[in-house]
Amino acid sequence: KGKCQTDLYLEGCRIYKPLRNGSECWKQENIKWSDGENRSGEIFVSDSRCFFSSLRRQADFNQTGSSVEGRCYRHRCTGPNRYQIQVSGSGWVDCPAGRAVQIKGYQGSVSCPDRKLCLHPDVTSPLDESSPHPACVTCDPS
Repeated sequence: KGKCQTDLYLEGCRIYKPLRNGSECWKQENIKWSDGENRSGEIFVSDSRCFFSSLRRQADFNQTGSSVEGRCYRHRCTGPNRYQIQVSGSGWVDCPAGRAVQIKGYQGSVSCPDRKLCLHPDVTSPLDESSPHPACVTCDPS
């Protein structure tokens, strides 16, 4: 997960910088809650990536609203710039690049980035958890 920031050397351009160690979506040890507290459906495993999301379990939605932020969900490639996502408690759902999807059992949506995942048909999800992977790679949630 990251935060959109700039500095003096970027001349006004903004980039996503990691929030901190421990925010990587592909590391299971970064889970900070028990299953009952996971209201946004996040999943931290080797094929998880960061998506802009406002998901909130329907049962919890009336308690507090949910803003759009970077959240971790599983993904798998189905073709060039085509992929599916999985949220806790759901099956695999097509995530059309450049659009947003809703997930059964949740309020809100997940934004599906265009040209950020699954760009090459021969690239599969990483198995080497020690290699660096991008988290949220854009500052524009639309």
